[in-house]
Amino acid sequence: MENQDFQGKAMQHRTCESFAVERFEALNEAADTALRDLTFRDFPKIHRARITYKKVRYVQSNLPMLEAGKIRETYELKELQDDLGRICDTYVNIRLLETLAGEEQDGGLNREISLFIEHLLDVRRSIEAKLSNPA
Repeated sequence: MENQDFQGKAMQHRTCESFAVERFEALNEAADTALRDLTFRDFPKIHRARITYKKVRYVQSNLPMLEAGKIRETYELKELQDDLGRICDTYVNIRLLETLAGEEQDGGLNREISLFIEHLLDVRRSIEAKLSNPA
């Protein structure tokens, strides 16, 4: 069904270029909505937003027809994608450290793990603040 809708919309356009531009604009709008609605407490949504921005960046940088009317500079899209990726990394790394702490008998190592988790939380908060209050 979805494929039929896609093909039907493609046939409504006079050129492949106009279809690609419309699809790109819809993808970009979806990415912006995902970022705007992000709570930074939902790992799967953060990951999906990152992947969506990755798609926007790849499409924009690989289709010449989109170069002239860039919605964002490619480096901005890469930075946004990287920031979302770093937030995802903090979730994964904290989970691994918490598992390690639960298995560890050495109190000194647990203290080190706690300090590193605090550092990762600080990194996450810093990136969240940057993304929540763009310049």
